[in-house]
Amino acid sequence: EMDRQFLASLIEKDEADQQLQSARREQAVADAAWMKKVIEEQLQLEREREAELDTIFREEAQRMWQKREEEWERERQARMRLMQEVWRSHSLLDFAKINCLKMSDYCFNRYWLRYSDYHWNRFVCVPLKITPSTVG
Repeated sequence: EMDRQFLASLIEKDEADQQLQSARREQAVADAAWMKKVIEEQLQLEREREAELDTIFREEAQRMWQKREEEWERERQARMRLMQEVWRSHSLLDFAKINCLKMSDYCFNRYWLRYSDYHWNRFVCVPLKITPSTVG
């Protein structure tokens, strides 16, 4: 009878150990599932943060590109204004030079006519109807 009780207690203890091991296994599986869930949630959160950062970086890059394009447009307009100003000043200078040349040609021709008429009248002594006073 004692052997039987001893065997029964051993069996009982073995069953208790198996239940304890089974409970520990179940707890380990549950802990692993919980850890897996936590890790997946953290990975999802990390992906969301990365997506948010990508969006922020993309928006910032777009703003910077827009600013750069605006700066380039201002520079282009400034170059165009400068080129127009240079063109206008050259046009005015050319116009002034042409007028000056025309005036000097006119003055030279007028002088030459007076000079030649004067010397012609003086040295050739041919009566002319055109005199220096009538030319000017």
